Amino acid sequence: MKEKKDISILFVEDEIVIALNLALILKRRFARVHTANDGEDGLRLFKEYCPDIVITDIIMPKMDGLKMINHIREIDEKVPIIIMTAVGDDKAIEEAKSYNIHGYLTKPIYEKDFLDLLYTIVDEIENSR
Repeated sequence: MKEKKDISILFVEDEIVIALNLALILKRRFARVHTANDGEDGLRLFKEYCPDIVITDIIMPKMDGLKMINHIREIDEKVPIIIMTAVGDDKAIEEAKSYNIHGYLTKPIYEKDFLDLLYTIVDEIENSR
């Protein structure tokens, strides 16, 4: 396991089991992890904390991930965004790509795939600092 990185992450997921498992993985590796279970709360936390990376589900209550990403892009065009989606949600993935996302994962999420994608983005952030 890599050491805790001085990177802040916003993690938005409404499925409790996924949210708890992945949040635990993130909190073991990153200095600051902010969690939300819907797009409205995620957008509020984004505005409050300006995280280095956003990881979000697409289908959520109150505000879906795509609407949240759209609002985030109005604030910050470059923050890396990873989306998580259900199998066969190709239309949503295509729409998300139009918002300049940095990657996507299909559920079920496997820890190795999750961390490989995340650390690729972390390395890019650290190299640009």
